[in-house]
Amino acid sequence: MRIKTAIINLLTHLLLLSLLAGCLTVPPEQEPESESFVQITFILQCPDIATGESVYIEFLDEVTGLTLNPSRYQMELIDDQNFRITLPFKLGSFLKYRFIKGLNPIVTETTADGEKIRYRFFWAQGNNLIINSVAAWADGSYTGPTGRLQGIVNDRNGVPIPNAMINISGNQAVTGSDGKFYINGVIPGTHIITVFSLDGEYQPFQQE
Repeated sequence: MRIKTAIINLLTHLLLLSLLAGCLTVPPEQEPESESFVQITFILQCPDIATGESVYIEFLDEVTGLTLNPSRYQMELIDDQNFRITLPFKLGSFLKYRFIKGLNPIVTETTADGEKIRYRFFWAQGNNLIINSVAAWADGSYTGPTGRLQGIVNDRNGVPIPNAMINISGNQAVTGSDGKFYINGVIPGTHIITVFSLDGEYQPFQQE
């Protein structure tokens, strides 16, 4: 829509210049629209952090490759097993992130089943505080209780939506042709569930 508007405005100015027969009146430059930013605070509850060990939040770019050129920010230690960081993001951004500890070597977070977390997902719609829990690190294991998340993703008319991605704290599943999904190994705690269609046909859905 912005591209079409820009082309229409340009043609209008050219027509006016032609009609004015040499009377060149250049319109003033318009100030670009300022982008809105929001503040997102990430709280991390994590096990097995040695004294003096650093924890980072890592933002990933799926276009250039999830493991290429990540943006990493060191988190502030609150107490023995809790960390915090607040960062600005453009309103409406889709954040793909995960947690790591150390840099040499880098130790990634894993699910309760020991699978490497590909990424967590968050849709930045306003200032927010997100509480995250790490089940385990790649150099350890999780021995606590887990649960199962299951459900059906429908559109507003009750029609099942296939190929929708479900993400809960880095655990992922894709809906089948009947819109159903199952995610095992969910640890106790507060979680954010995000749902988005892989083909972009539907607006993302997010709920804590």
